[in-house]
Amino acid sequence: DDDDDDDDDDDGNLGRGLGGGDGEDDEELLALNVGEAPTPTEQRTSEGQGGGGADSEVTSEGEKATVSPPPKRQISITNEKFKEIAAMLGRYLNKRAEAGSESEVWGDVVQWYLEEKVDAFEDVAAMESEKAIVDRVIRRLLADRTVLIQIGIPDPSKPEDEARIALHPSIDARAL
Repeated sequence: DDDDDDDDDDDGNLGRGLGGGDGEDDEELLALNVGEAPTPTEQRTSEGQGGGGADSEVTSEGEKATVSPPPKRQISITNEKFKEIAAMLGRYLNKRAEAGSESEVWGDVVQWYLEEKVDAFEDVAAMESEKAIVDRVIRRLLADRTVLIQIGIPDPSKPEDEARIALHPSIDARAL
């Protein structure tokens, strides 16, 4: 009987903030992971602290000043779009590997993707939005370490788009 109560509590906590599993929130969940926005629980927690999650500093006059980190922009994409981008990047990196290139520069891969999709952009803002999405998809694929890998040791003094990336060796490129 105690086990049943624990399961009910777990289910209630899992569903909280995610809409109760009606299917629409699968995209929201992907947006949270790809967009790196705070989870609904983190948002409620920081809002409830009165400081909005910001750090406080005391000024020379003894007043409290609030220093907020820059807000993270949430980007929502469908799972299909995520898979489409991942597949395009994977096929490109595989083609480059077959041509003898061990790895590619992150920024060059993003540039290739944008050039492939240039006709789909209505304006520069749409292209910049797509670039942000592709950067976040790459970041997610690198974090998962199942599709993409970073070559060499990451250098925090350099921009991430200068990092070298490659298709994970265990990926079957024919499946992309």
